[in-house]
Amino acid sequence: LDFWEFHSGKIERYRSDFERWEYDRANFDPEKPQTYSTGKIMYAQPDKGLFEVTALRQGQKQADGTIAYDVQKATEFEKWICDGTTIFEFDHRNKQLIERALPPEMQGKQIVEGPLPFLFGAKRAQIEERYWVRINPEKKDVFWLEAVPKKRDDAANFKQIDIVIPDDTEFLPKAIILHHRGGTQTTFEFKNRETNWNEALEKLAIWNRAFFNPATPSGWKRVKEPASQQPAIEPPGQTLPFRQAQQQQGGPPPARR
Repeated sequence: LDFWEFHSGKIERYRSDFERWEYDRANFDPEKPQTYSTGKIMYAQPDKGLFEVTALRQGQKQADGTIAYDVQKATEFEKWICDGTTIFEFDHRNKQLIERALPPEMQGKQIVEGPLPFLFGAKRAQIEERYWVRINPEKKDVFWLEAVPKKRDDAANFKQIDIVIPDDTEFLPKAIILHHRGGTQTTFEFKNRETNWNEALEKLAIWNRAFFNPATPSGWKRVKEPASQQPAIEPPGQTLPFRQAQQQQGGPPPARR
């Protein structure tokens, strides 16, 4: 945890692609994901982030017992941006850009307290305050941590989080597995990870603008929700993860590694 805190604390900028598998072993299939999606993540220290799904397939049980995967339209995609004081959620289905002001006590906090737990800004004291943590003794080729929430708010979202760190150089998670209540599971795997890359000043300015006050897409409505009126914000990966299938037939998703 000390090494992890040291290395993650040096990250000023981060970006990566991700793959996401969402499982419902009790109600859908014990082995195959109910959804498979790809997307991207961006982060700027200490509290700015972007999460965007760029492709999504939804599983459908067939009459013969097999599962086919339907390619979903953009109306099912997820996207949000956090600039440290506000979360902007892109609601494709209703063509709304929802602007949610963060309450003062939540502003300027590390992303570790929000979107994908432990991905950025890991602090040993914060982790040990919120979770019981152990190393999985059966995983020999990676650092495989298992975190069980201590607090009621965290426990309401998931019963355990697995963090897979492949090396002792960067200590950046390669995968995060969220074990939800009710037997569902969300697995993220991160690819093409980049940190603190060199950018010309003009390109860096473009990078920084990605987190500030996004423009309302043409034909959409902008909806502002004051912090005093909004419900508790549940970041991607911690809400109920499954969607209703629709649209045309697609191929099966890649198998989780």
